Amino acid sequence: WLAKNIPDQSKTSVVHGDFRVDNLIFDNNDPSKVLAVLDWELSTLGDPLSDAAYGCIAHYVPKDSKMMNGLKGLDLKSLGIPTDYEYMKEYCKNAGIDPIHTWNFYLSFGFFRMAAILQGVYKRSLQSQASGENATAAGQVAKLFADMSWSFAQKQELVDKKSNVPAIGPIAVNVGSLGDKAQKIHNQVHEFVREIILPIEQDLRNHTESEDWKPSSKMEDLKAQAKTAGLWNLFIPVETDPEELYGAGLTNLEYAHI
Repeated sequence: WLAKNIPDQSKTSVVHGDFRVDNLIFDNNDPSKVLAVLDWELSTLGDPLSDAAYGCIAHYVPKDSKMMNGLKGLDLKSLGIPTDYEYMKEYCKNAGIDPIHTWNFYLSFGFFRMAAILQGVYKRSLQSQASGENATAAGQVAKLFADMSWSFAQKQELVDKKSNVPAIGPIAVNVGSLGDKAQKIHNQVHEFVREIILPIEQDLRNHTESEDWKPSSKMEDLKAQAKTAGLWNLFIPVETDPEELYGAGLTNLEYAHI
């Protein structure tokens, strides 16, 4: 998959190959300054974005991981640490390029590289050429990283699919002209309203008119049921959320019918 989906390279530069916080030496008096970058044995010429993404692998590694401590599970905002997406946008800004839509490819590539390296460590441990608890654990982490690589590959395919959707095209004028996915969600919402909302509609109206100023327990139950049914955030357009992390992956025109 990686070989078939390499993005167009905007520039070629020296690539460190193992660029992460662990390989940086910071100024003791001013931690915002990096005095040196260590471990250049994997350096080569290539796409600098691969280094940028590699430095974000820790965002997806649990904080209590045995092989390498990650950031997953920590409150990044309170620690002043940007998300990997914010990091990417800041990198692109400083590099003088637009934010890339192939970020998931670079993350997939980074995790694949790490999986290959760790698999090598694990293989040497089986041949008694590497010792220690970490060497044995490397096999488990290698599988985890390989799965992460494939996960990001699938996310990239989804982004590419959404990016290739024409901006202008046929407009659905009725429910029957919607796509299969939109029609399915429309039917689910219709069923939810008919079977769950309408029976208590008068109760909700009475609560509103009572000016109680307290949330209706029935409304809170409705929210929970809607979330469980996957009928939540049915307003976030796919253009804003191409990976469907928050919305249903529909366009505003499709939501209009729902």
